Amino acid sequence: MSKSELIELIIASSKSDWTIHFDYNTNITTYIFNKDISILIELEETGPFNSENWTNIFPDKSSQTVEFRIKKDNNLIEKKHFVYTDGRRYLFPLPKIENGIAFFEKEDEALAKIFSDGDLSLYKHAILNNYEQ
Repeated sequence: MSKSELIELIIASSKSDWTIHFDYNTNITTYIFNKDISILIELEETGPFNSENWTNIFPDKSSQTVEFRIKKDNNLIEKKHFVYTDGRRYLFPLPKIENGIAFFEKEDEALAKIFSDGDLSLYKHAILNNYEQ
C-alpha cells in the first residue's frame, strides 16, 4: 500500500472505525484502525500552543501542540503538527499561508475532522481570518 493510498483509506474512515487507547505512562493517544490493526494514528501532546491568538476564540483558552503520527506496521509513514483547542475538544491543523490567504490543506482538515470531538466548521473561518492580512 502506497502512502497516498494509506492516507486516502484513513480519510475515508470515521471515528467509529478506530479503537482508542491512551497510555498513561507516555501520554500518547493511539487510534487503532479496526479494519487493519497494522494502521495506527498516534497523537502526542508536545507542549502548550501559545504562539497565536486565535486559540482565544474558544471557551476553554488552553491549547496544546500535537504531533500527529501515521504508522503502518509500526513504521512511521507521516508526521504532522496539529493543535488541540477548547479542552481537547477540537483538533485543528496548522493553517498554511500563500499570497496572504490562509487555508487548511484538504488532507490535514480531513484528518482533523475524524479525530475531533466537535464540528470544526464552527471555528474554521474565525481561525483562518486571523491570519489574513
